[in-house]
Amino acid sequence: SMSKSFTQSLYTQVITEDLLPPSSNPYAASSAKDVYKGKSIFGAKTSTAEFDFYEQLDQDKRSFDFVAFDKSNFPKEEIIKWLEPNKAKFDIFDYSIATFDSEKTATKYADKLEKGEITFDEVLLSKENIKATATSDGKGSFTQRYKVEMRLENKEDISIFDDLAVGKTSKPFNFYGDWAIIKKDADTKQIDTSLASEDEFNSVKDYMYSYEKTYIEDYFTALAKKFKADAAATSFDAACTKNGVEKASIPAFPVNYGGVALFDSVDTSITGLSTAASNEEFYKVAFSLKKGEISEPINATDTKSFGYVLVLQYTDDKAPEEEASESDKTFELQLKQMMVANYDNQSIIVDIMNDEKTDIPDNYFGNYF
Repeated sequence: SMSKSFTQSLYTQVITEDLLPPSSNPYAASSAKDVYKGKSIFGAKTSTAEFDFYEQLDQDKRSFDFVAFDKSNFPKEEIIKWLEPNKAKFDIFDYSIATFDSEKTATKYADKLEKGEITFDEVLLSKENIKATATSDGKGSFTQRYKVEMRLENKEDISIFDDLAVGKTSKPFNFYGDWAIIKKDADTKQIDTSLASEDEFNSVKDYMYSYEKTYIEDYFTALAKKFKADAAATSFDAACTKNGVEKASIPAFPVNYGGVALFDSVDTSITGLSTAASNEEFYKVAFSLKKGEISEPINATDTKSFGYVLVLQYTDDKAPEEEASESDKTFELQLKQMMVANYDNQSIIVDIMNDEKTDIPDNYFGNYF
């Protein structure tokens, strides 16, 4: 097993090589591969140019004004507009269903039903009915057309639900991985395309946010493009007033993909920017703009909503900072080196724990239970 002294000396060596400035570290040119198993691990090593490297990465900072179109606010009238040519997806089938684990068993019961040797209620009560897609009273769990179609092995079997007469039973068919026989209990109902019912409205809305994301995004992208055109013709503020959206500002930040803690990062607490730090398109668009230029729409996902479509205006650079003293530079360098050393340490721990050759017995249950 791995000794405590080994891990402690390994940690100390890595910290020392990363943290000490070149003048006091005779091993400044060494790299992590000299420390651990001949492998290169994450982390920049100390060098005379390291502070300049850090400083350069933190120099090009930009601030922006922006608007965010919230994709969760898709209007009801637009949902109704989409629904009209797609209303059949929401037809409601009324049926009872028996399911079996093999085609042979399902065929046996279908033959008995056809010959009148058994009723469908008796099929529902049979021990071989596994009740995989049924409610407790034998009714089908999936009633909307699109949900039924999604679970059909052969999509053409949707005709069974359409063509079966009320009170009649079907041939066996593969449904959601099992073999099914259905009995049609009532005529198929169509959705009210006015969506007066809240349940029907929510049903269609949920479908669209699951399967028609591009349609919704296209709608908000069109709004964002109109906003840009209005802003270009007048001003950003005037376009906000005309389009009924609120302007927000982003404090200056550099390109820092992933929000690495060593450098400043975009403020992801601002509404619409929760995932901006890891949005490549966001950085590419933002840092390609000229001063005062307005961006094309940017699609941005969000951790708390369906996402946003953003429009940015590059407003200013970061104001020049007062030249730091040598002691302040040294302190900042060592602070960042300490953070890098911590990354090194964590990388080594992960490498050790994932190494098949590392003998670390799992005695948790033996020791504590």
